[in-house]
Amino acid sequence: MTTSAESIPLRNQHTPVDPISRILGAFWGMWIGDALAMPAHYYRDKDVIKHHYGLLNEYKAPHSIHPGSRMTRQTYAPFSSKADVVHEVKEAWSKLGTHGHN
Repeated sequence: MTTSAESIPLRNQHTPVDPISRILGAFWGMWIGDALAMPAHYYRDKDVIKHHYGLLNEYKAPHSIHPGSRMTRQTYAPFSSKADVVHEVKEAWSKLGTHGHN
């Protein structure tokens, strides 16, 4: 039995991708990765992330308590009301362990 080279499936065959598609894919990947990582933002210990969230492979809401929060070590004083970027969560900045994305 003879087979032609065209009928044999090739493995690891590279299909060229349009450069614009690559750039758009990179941007989408960046935004999706940032959104998936949001609840673990500023966690310093991988074991705590694993305990709080498990595998971050889907969108998850952040815990209201953040064990490594640095918010209480910062002050927030905008130079004008138009420059106020935290608005109603300003009070949360003074509470120990507050998660900045709540």
